[in-house]
Amino acid sequence: RDLLLMSGEILFDKCEDLAESQPITFLTEESFLETIPWDLSKGGSLAMHFRTNEPNGLLVYALGSPYSGVYFAVEILDDLLYVTVATGPEESRKVLASEGPVSDGQPHDLRVKINGSLVVVALDQRRTRADLNGHSYDIHLNTPLIFGSLSPMTAEHAPIELWTAMLGYGYVGCLQDVEVNGLKMALADIVREQEAEGVAEYCRTSPAECPSFPCLYRGKCREGWNRYVCDCTATDYTGESCSEGTSCKSQRLGNPSCIIGLLSA
Repeated sequence: RDLLLMSGEILFDKCEDLAESQPITFLTEESFLETIPWDLSKGGSLAMHFRTNEPNGLLVYALGSPYSGVYFAVEILDDLLYVTVATGPEESRKVLASEGPVSDGQPHDLRVKINGSLVVVALDQRRTRADLNGHSYDIHLNTPLIFGSLSPMTAEHAPIELWTAMLGYGYVGCLQDVEVNGLKMALADIVREQEAEGVAEYCRTSPAECPSFPCLYRGKCREGWNRYVCDCTATDYTGESCSEGTSCKSQRLGNPSCIIGLLSA
């Protein structure tokens, strides 16, 4: 009798469409991937699976015309997931989609549907609704849906309300099963076509790195997604391993670790 042996960790527990299921991983906070425009003229839907243990990250966004104030975004901030739909400079809905942390290293299923003035966000088993007060037809997104981080071409026009972008937090983690208005995205193919830097065609975990004490000068180490992250705010150093001699006290902008430390001081 034949036996089927299986080893390793099942990262996404999905049985359907296995041949089309193409996971990717954003390895750095600067990595990004452009997909297709999201047509919302008659409403629309967006679905994806993601997995990370990082507390902050810009998962996906799209912008309207410059200075219009129109944008759509999904962000992880302080472990919680937010979905924002903005129809103008003073017309936006930021929906808290999660009851608890989504940076738990587990797969999460996110589905967003916009129909008329209603926005429905389904995260795993939790469903949240928000009303756009009849402004849904003002949503004209000019850029494609961009996953992972701000692209250089859109950074200049990113709204300040896009918190993770303003703080320099790109998404680091896995992404899979993206559908836009029911159309499945072949993510791995897009990665190859764009030669996207810092985006890998897999989803897997790696051993913990903090036990090797990579953060110098008493910097605090946190396990990220397949990387370590050093908090250098209690030191006089910056950089990936708190080894660069520029003091955070004299560098108030340009370094997310310094920014967070100064804001919370």
